[in-house]
Amino acid sequence: MTKEVKSLWGCILVLFICVIILGTMLIMGVGLPHSTSLNPAPESKDSKPVASIGDQLITHQEWVKELERQYGSLVLDRMLSNKAVQLEASSLGIEVKPEEVDAELRRQMVGYDSVESYYQAMQEQLGMDSEQIYMETRQHLLLEKVATYPIRYTDEEVEEYVASHVEDYEPYLSYNLSHIVVKDATAAEEALQSLEDGVAFVDVAASMSIDEYSSDQGGSLGWIEDGDPFIENNELMVARSLTVGQWSAPVKVKQGYAIVLLSGRKQTPVEDSASIRARARRDMALSDIGSLHQVEEVLREKYTARLLTDKESS
Repeated sequence: MTKEVKSLWGCILVLFICVIILGTMLIMGVGLPHSTSLNPAPESKDSKPVASIGDQLITHQEWVKELERQYGSLVLDRMLSNKAVQLEASSLGIEVKPEEVDAELRRQMVGYDSVESYYQAMQEQLGMDSEQIYMETRQHLLLEKVATYPIRYTDEEVEEYVASHVEDYEPYLSYNLSHIVVKDATAAEEALQSLEDGVAFVDVAASMSIDEYSSDQGGSLGWIEDGDPFIENNELMVARSLTVGQWSAPVKVKQGYAIVLLSGRKQTPVEDSASIRARARRDMALSDIGSLHQVEEVLREKYTARLLTDKESS
């Protein structure tokens, strides 16, 4: 896989994790409005209103009931899968060390200004705090280890894989980009003239850019990897030639024309050969096993995971 595809799947994983955590938090009552009492009576909490519309109230009990209806089975399913993975890991003597989680988190943070900005983005966009991110990352690494446990490769096979996927293991550049997108060449020249007259880039972007995803952020796209498939190639090409703090002449894009500002440039650290080969072994194994979800299904069956009936749980 290319690093772009890995990044996309990483986003999908994080979004899926977010749904699970959100459902769990809401069903269990975590993060919900609390009364002033440390141990409120269940009746008072159930009947406590949490929202209103017109002259109608929505109670805590109604809210939780609806959340359980929509997300309850999904959350229970995820909990059973996690338990099955943990049982298998214990039987195989597999564990995930804190330094492994830290290393994975560092990889996820590539492209963010700082550790703090990464966690802030996760909190704002997905509602996940640092502890939740850590625990879910650990669980995913545990699943990977369990799934790939029986797979072994020779050193020669690993060398061949690295040689055929060189782009995945080379250092790569990231750019802190902003852009102003306008519909035609005339508007592009007007925007460029405003910049040359001393109007701030963020102000020109806010007033003229037609890119709905960045205009209200002053045109900011954040840190973008070189080769990112979601950024137009013409913009990346011009970004490579800019110096930090410089904006480009208008370039053709799908929506019309764009003026690109480079606010920063950085390169990922060079990995030593041992780290590259360890990562390659992991990538090879994950590619060979196919679906991690299928692994979870096998483990759930092995450990007889099932949902209890009302009669069994009473």
